[in-house]
Amino acid sequence: MSRLLIQHLASKGVKDITICNRDEKRAVDLIHQCDTLISNFDAQTITIKPFSALMDVVKESDITFTSTGA
Repeated sequence: MSRLLIQHLASKGVKDITICNRDEKRAVDLIHQCDTLISNFDAQTITIKPFSALMDVVKESDITFTSTGA
């Protein structure tokens, strides 16, 4: 779901995306999956923040999406 969300946001012109994940490796893997999908769009900035910074990221964000693997 996160990969599809990033692809959709990029296609709509979103420029800055921040990912908070409990597992940094999974966040990095997600970015690598998205690199080829969003390469056709204008440059985006995708940033990884530690999960401990989640509330700070939410405060700074215009909109927040959440998902789980449940």
